[in-house]
Amino acid sequence: MRLHRCSNIKEFSLEFVLNHDDVSTISKIDKWLEIAVNKNVKDLCLKVWVSNEQPYTLPQVLCSNSSLVGLNCKYCKLSENCVLNWPSLKSLTLTNLLLWDENIKQISSGCPQLESLELSEFCGLHHLHITSPKCMRLLLIDHRHPLNDSDPLDNHCFFDIIAPFVQHLEISGAFHGVKFRLRDISSLVHADLNFHNHTWGVTNDLIDIKDILADVRCASELTVPSWFIEVISKLMLENADLPLPLLECKRLTINSFITKCSFLGIGNLLNSTPYLENLTLLPEQVCFQLISCFEIFWFLPLFNIFLMFAPFS
Repeated sequence: MRLHRCSNIKEFSLEFVLNHDDVSTISKIDKWLEIAVNKNVKDLCLKVWVSNEQPYTLPQVLCSNSSLVGLNCKYCKLSENCVLNWPSLKSLTLTNLLLWDENIKQISSGCPQLESLELSEFCGLHHLHITSPKCMRLLLIDHRHPLNDSDPLDNHCFFDIIAPFVQHLEISGAFHGVKFRLRDISSLVHADLNFHNHTWGVTNDLIDIKDILADVRCASELTVPSWFIEVISKLMLENADLPLPLLECKRLTINSFITKCSFLGIGNLLNSTPYLENLTLLPEQVCFQLISCFEIFWFLPLFNIFLMFAPFS
């Protein structure tokens, strides 16, 4: 790094697996990052895993940097007194990280150019407020403790999301024991809600489903998971009158195992999408009942919808 003669570095990537007593390498990483920052690095990918479950702490020289445009950080942590300030940053990906509300506030205020934020394997938040006008893409993947030392079933948590300028929202992966509410996503165009959780009770799940659907009602493209359909279908077997919020979506994707019972939930959801033009079914299992494919062709013309079965991956 010291022999690098160029005044600028476009891309820089560091990936290490360290032993708990490998102090010398950690100090070298600090120095390498300092050199990269001094050479105005634009895109940085940092993955440092330490075996003693004490994550590598990002140095302040990296946390406050005016040249970074893209940052992908995994297995690291932010110090309690760090100040986040990335005025040129457009894309931020944080994986396996414990985040606090103050971190999100600093990201929102200190990254005026931010266009895309991805949080993966994260926890610690109560308020995810992204109010930067340029941030149009928000991805939340897997809510879990970074050190895996807490059981989410014993530690229920709740956080709300305010992102008035986000157009693309993805919430996917495991959100066990987590409740969230989408408070303001009024610019939403595409919503992918392919997340899963443990069932606490069908009735409570229905309340959550109704709230979430109401929150994303303005999206023109919507993806829903199989458990949405399962909960709706189960309750419809008990009560035929089960109104859902009216949605504005024109393209609907359902990730669901196709069964006769699932028709109830799918039909109810279709009744709540009066502007729907395209329906895509993504069966979660290859061995879904082929008879359902033919039956659903009789079922859908009532809604004047174009149906597409996506191929298996």
